[in-house]
Amino acid sequence: MVETEVKEADIPPELDVQTDESNGMTTRAVTQFAAYRQGQMVSICDLDMGSGEGNENMEIKLLGYVVNGSKKLKVEIGPLVEWCIEYGNDPTLWTHTARAWYKILSPNKEYQKVHELARRRFELCSRLFILAVTIMPEQCTYKSLVSVLAAPYKQMKGYSEKEILMESNFILDQADSLDDPSLRNTDFAKTLRQKAAQIAKEQKAEQKAEQKKQEKAAPSRKDSTAADKEKKERKKSNKPAAGFIWEPRSDDQAVNSALLKRCAKILNNLMKDKLAWWFLQPVDPVAHGCPNYLEVIKEPMDLGTITARLSSGKVYENAGQVARDVRLIWSNCKRYNEPESELSLMASKLQAKFEELIVREEEDVLKDPAKLVRSSSVASKRTAEERAEAGSPSDIDPEYGASAAERVKKGRTAKKAVATDFGDAGALSRRLSERQMKLAEKNDKSGTEEAASDPVIFEPPPPTPTSATPKRYCIAKRCKRVAKGSSKYCGTSCVMVVAEARVKIMARVMTEEEILTVIGGTAREIHKVVVDAGIKQ
Repeated sequence: MVETEVKEADIPPELDVQTDESNGMTTRAVTQFAAYRQGQMVSICDLDMGSGEGNENMEIKLLGYVVNGSKKLKVEIGPLVEWCIEYGNDPTLWTHTARAWYKILSPNKEYQKVHELARRRFELCSRLFILAVTIMPEQCTYKSLVSVLAAPYKQMKGYSEKEILMESNFILDQADSLDDPSLRNTDFAKTLRQKAAQIAKEQKAEQKAEQKKQEKAAPSRKDSTAADKEKKERKKSNKPAAGFIWEPRSDDQAVNSALLKRCAKILNNLMKDKLAWWFLQPVDPVAHGCPNYLEVIKEPMDLGTITARLSSGKVYENAGQVARDVRLIWSNCKRYNEPESELSLMASKLQAKFEELIVREEEDVLKDPAKLVRSSSVASKRTAEERAEAGSPSDIDPEYGASAAERVKKGRTAKKAVATDFGDAGALSRRLSERQMKLAEKNDKSGTEEAASDPVIFEPPPPTPTSATPKRYCIAKRCKRVAKGSSKYCGTSCVMVVAEARVKIMARVMTEEEILTVIGGTAREIHKVVVDAGIKQ
């Protein structure tokens, strides 16, 4: 059976609890309700900022069941004018329209979280009034009442001191407006007033300090010399204009890699900003009072998630992808909130700061991009020369620069090494050409058994000290043959030996599915490696 929803003007008289003949106002009771503004749930406490009567965009309406005994009817009530508390031993929460007063009973399930603010204020003020009029004044100390309020009372919840201080201004306003002075004359009210004043003073001091900091950082209006003017103009030209959106200026791999590494520094700088506190963690639609957030925002994003993705090293390939996710945070915020809201203004300021930071880091990287490439090649050359001079095996991998012990301990590097050897599509080696593979297979016919018997990763034999140009040897232990072409191996047998050892390392920290995803599960040789490594199929 589909329930019929009626307007407030069409409520039948049998649902009226009583009528005040002096002003013609009717009293009714409403339950299973929710308050809405423009289709979105809002707290009835928003009425304190103005009812919005006459402005349809600001009007708040109540949708619920008007009840009287066993009779009930689903009704749209409103627009609401105000809400208030009826004090006494049986306190009541009320709201009214131009037509009637409504006794507010219980919200519907979906509205309970949004109604939490009004409930907290109602219950705190009601309980404080009851305590003030029932116990001796000398017992109404701040410490004692805070202790009592921490425990539940009848159907009311218990509240911490932090929650009490959050509502200090509302509690004091209510105490001052009551005809009965019992509450406002208590030690509790006096202490709470002092604490509220101290909190306001600290907030004002923080705002003043921030204002001074901004004024100090702002450029002086007077230029003492022409050099100062030139310096300021130069700084001004380097700062991105309003609305600027950064785009990568170089396709060089070394530059992009360096800039991606600096994104962690940029995010850390951004997260330390005082305005960034709202964007550090994912939005919780329930806790933050925005139940339809995930309906409006299809791809939520926050700074904490981006930082975690960046730390994993598996999500972002370049700084442009990081910038895309960061900008998604600001666009989501502006899409869900009003353009002139505090959150939207915070997002705009942080967006400008992010664009400025990434431009600054890119400028620093682009000062000498060739230096990035040179430093890498010189380091590789130095490592080979030092190994040749040492004349002893090294457990340092020439490509990744980590010892075998460290790589086994971490596990993650083994995954990277296997991915390099086999490639994303499951090929045995991305670096061995077809011709080199054929040459390697010929060498497999002799001397491979000894090399395969005791595999140890990343330990090549020492090069011949007398050689003018050190030769590159196969990295499998006890294999004394020269590596073919640009490969690190002498043939397919050593490739498989090293691969099997690496898969065994991966098996300690990864599942079968993850291993097959990395090395590719289509090649028979790889499938054999996985089986030989002792992984269940």
